[in-house]
Amino acid sequence: MKFSIAVLSSILAVCSVTTAGPVYPSSATNAEASTSTDGSDYPVFPTKDGLKKYCSPFDDIEVPLITGIAKSQARLDKMLERLEGVRHKVNVQRKVTFEAEQKVESLEQTPSQLLDNAKEESDLHQKKLRELEQDLEERVRRASDLIKEEDNFKETLMQNLLDRSLMASNSLLRAVPGYTCIS
Repeated sequence: MKFSIAVLSSILAVCSVTTAGPVYPSSATNAEASTSTDGSDYPVFPTKDGLKKYCSPFDDIEVPLITGIAKSQARLDKMLERLEGVRHKVNVQRKVTFEAEQKVESLEQTPSQLLDNAKEESDLHQKKLRELEQDLEERVRRASDLIKEEDNFKETLMQNLLDRSLMASNSLLRAVPGYTCIS
């Protein structure tokens, strides 16, 4: 999760564009300059080609990887939420099964029809518990697979970013204010 936040924040940092012009002290105090009527009050948003020079550090390989990481993280979050629900059901079922077993133990002292019913109920709860535990194991396995998939996306993305040699003199990241590459 920390990595995906770092990747997204670096994307935002790289893709941010400021179009406002500088404010000069002499014109800031001039009344004529503050009431300019020569154009729009809003900055002009750069064209798609204009944005490309700021957002091009990610190529056709990296964009799908970033998308894959985001989708994988969303699926993983949903899977973990469901996993917690199943864990809760397992815990409830364990408690019910334990209570049914205690009931059987207390009824074993006095053999009767109640004992047979309690044993059937206990067996039913134990069966349900085994099913829920198997479901929990399957969901844990799937969550583990999703985590591995996300890790593969991240590893491939990082390798691709490193392979592109960001230290090259023609790297567009060098044009981003405040960007420094740690080697």
